[in-house]
Amino acid sequence: MNRAALAPFGHLTWTALLGGALFATAWSTGRFRVDRHLVLTFAGVIVLHAAWDASDALAIRLTQGLGGEGWTFGWPDKAAWVGTPDGADVIRYNLIYSGLLIVNSVVGLTWAVTRWKRYRIDRWTAAHPLGAEGARAGRRPDVQQVAGTP
Repeated sequence: MNRAALAPFGHLTWTALLGGALFATAWSTGRFRVDRHLVLTFAGVIVLHAAWDASDALAIRLTQGLGGEGWTFGWPDKAAWVGTPDGADVIRYNLIYSGLLIVNSVVGLTWAVTRWKRYRIDRWTAAHPLGAEGARAGRRPDVQQVAGTP
């Protein structure tokens, strides 16, 4: 599994999250505005994207540490490491790197699905203020009911 196979679960998911948050700000007023949810979503998307980009470097450091080369802090020099890894290091690196990308993808996708479900519930509730029973009975809040009719 590589970065290209998981890419749709990265950038597309982050775009959906941010776009959904942007359009949700206009839901009640019809105007776009910057609110707390939009700012938090933007910050979350930045964190997910940074984690996605840093997964390569983190995988190198974890591979080096788990492979017995010692644990060091700091950004790894990928060019200096290219000639060093053996077969086990490459396998370990690929597993760690793919695992980090999968975790990032699952977090983003879970966040997007959760927000979508919440949006659908909020939207349904706004459209049906009488609740499920009123919606099933065909009652509309904007139409005055005549006495004796359901």
